Parts: sequence; structure tokens; C-alpha cells
Amino acid sequence: MSIHSLKQDNVSGVNNNPEVGLMNRREEIRTYWKELLAATIGTGFGVATPIFYTTGLFVPSLRTEFGWSLSELSLLPLVGCFIIIITSPFVGRIIDKYGVKIPTSVSLIALSASFICLTVSGPSFTSFMVIWIVMHFVAAESTPVSFTRVVTTRFTSMRGLSLGITLGGAGIVAFLVPKLLGDTIASDWRQGYYVLSAAVLAAAIIFWLLLPAKDPVSETCSVMNIPAATLMSIDISVFVNRRGLLSEF
Repeated sequence: MSIHSLKQDNVSGVNNNPEVGLMNRREEIRTYWKELLAATIGTGFGVATPIFYTTGLFVPSLRTEFGWSLSELSLLPLVGCFIIIITSPFVGRIIDKYGVKIPTSVSLIALSASFICLTVSGPSFTSFMVIWIVMHFVAAESTPVSFTRVVTTRFTSMRGLSLGITLGGAGIVAFLVPKLLGDTIASDWRQGYYVLSAAVLAAAIIFWLLLPAKDPVSETCSVMNIPAATLMSIDISVFVNRRGLLSEF
């Protein structure tokens, strides 16, 4: 096996040389299904998903109770998206240094606590916005940047499919949460945040229990790094969708 061949494999992120013993597809799933499930659940309940796909549901109730304008409330997803963009490189650096499990679990717990804090904000929009900003900073480690790292460090022959399943967690939650929580939020917006808080906390516990403490170290498989811009585009697309929903009110 030539050095040139090894370099080509490392650049592509997938080693196709038959001389290298890669796990087959079924072996990867059997070995890493817990990590895949943890990443999928984390993506679904991280800061980039439940917030942006439910914000529009809270708008009518918040306007009715506090009299906040639509232009003020429209700032919420914009500010959240901006914070995710500027923190993504730092998130990547933190997980490179400390791993995924502890920083991400702490962020999920912080996100859960932040939802509770939102219930006691108001009537000042400024106080609500301050909590909103702090929430996105403390929960920054729970973006797809962290969860895709879980699968890219473990899967090789199934890397594309595992990434698709992981990011599909956001789609599942985005589809189900508005349907399941719509009536609750409409009748009592604070109760809606309580339910989101409990759901995120449960996700944090499951993520902690399923994910091993350390990232695997492989001598035969190179790890594909996802460009930060690619992961940011996921969050931007979510933000654009939320802006469209907000404009309906």
C-alpha cells in the first residue's frame, strides 16, 4: 500500500483500501447504535431545534399578555441565530479539547433551566430578551456541531447515513412538537415552556447515559471534520423557516 494511497484516503475521510480492516455496515450499527441514538436525540432537543420551531406558537400569547409588538418578537429568532453563528467555532474548539459528553450535557441542562427562567420574565420585553440571549450562549454546546462530532468519530462506511439519521432528529422534533404542544401553548404559554424544559432535561439524561465518556481513537480510520459553515447553514435554514412563520401573526 503506497503512501500516496494513504494520503488520498485521509483527504477523503473514508478509507477505501481493502488492506485496511474497516467495520462493515452492520458491525458499525451494532457497535455504535447507542451513540447514534444519543446524537439523534440531542440534535432534536438541542438549542437549534425546539426554540426555533416553537417560537411562533408563543407569539400570540405573549402579545396578548404583555402587549409586545410583532417587530419586537421577531427579533428573538434573529438574535438566537446570530448567537449560534458566532459561537459555533468556539463550540468546535471546546469539544476538540474536552470531548462531547460533558460540555453538551451541561448545555442541555442549562437550556432546560432557561425555559423555566423565561416563564418568570416580563412584563418587560428587555428582561425576556436578556434571558433569551443568555440561554443561547449557555446552550451553545447543544448545536449540531457537537452531535455530528459523535457520529463522525465513530462511523466510517455508514458515516453518511449516520449523519442523515442524526440530523433527522431535528426534523422529527420540528414536526411533532408544534402538533403536540400547540394547544398547550395557546392556553397557557408558561405551561408550554415547562413542558419543553422537562423534555430537554429528559433528553440530557438520556444523552448522558447513552454516550461514552471519551471519543474513540482510531488508528485505521481518519475522522471527517464537518466545515463550520455547513453546520451553520442548518441553523440559518431553521431561522429562515421561523421568520416565515412569525410573519403570519
